[in-house]
Amino acid sequence: MERIAEKAKDIEKKERQEMILNFVMENLEKAFMTVFHYLLGAGVGRGGFNDAANARRGMGSKDEKLGNVKVTSIRGSLCKL
Repeated sequence: MERIAEKAKDIEKKERQEMILNFVMENLEKAFMTVFHYLLGAGVGRGGFNDAANARRGMGSKDEKLGNVKVTSIRGSLCKL
């Protein structure tokens, strides 16, 4: 029964993530605030943003070679229309 409950939580989490990603992709002008509100609602708060900023500052030139994530490439892989 615990495994079923865990699986249900995983499915709910994935559905929330897909919904947020879909909303961001359809409303690009509001993307920043959507992601910002999602992170605040997830309990990340100020400490989480500080951790993310520190992690970004700690990235070296090797990490920068990974490149940028382009919204069009994400959209293209999600929606095959």
